[in-house]
Amino acid sequence: MQSIDQLVQSVVSHLSEAASSSAVAGEPIRVGDVTLVVLSTLSAGMGAGGGEGRGEIANEKRSRQSPGTGLGEGAGGAVKVRPAAVVAFTDDDVQVLTIPAAPGMFDKVVERVPEVVDMVEQARHAFD
Repeated sequence: MQSIDQLVQSVVSHLSEAASSSAVAGEPIRVGDVTLVVLSTLSAGMGAGGGEGRGEIANEKRSRQSPGTGLGEGAGGAVKVRPAAVVAFTDDDVQVLTIPAAPGMFDKVVERVPEVVDMVEQARHAFD
């Protein structure tokens, strides 16, 4: 099993690849005498964790409990790229045309994360 450090390094490496400058400023597109460049916002996040435990585990073959230990580690990450504007260049002018953000389902879920964290904390304290 990889160590948590190796897992985090792997996730960061993949996030770095996804977060290239071409993801923020797209390749120029020529349309007649106008050159267009799409500008995007880039959001990245990652998480990692691990744990271990000891306890009794059921041994079905022997119909009794026996001591057991467990160890688990994991890491993951994501990159979100959203077009934010288009820059239009001509020989005489430059214009920036913004693209309004429309909240999607994922954005709505992310907005509720603090509320869910509070609920989990309250539930945890109820069992203390």
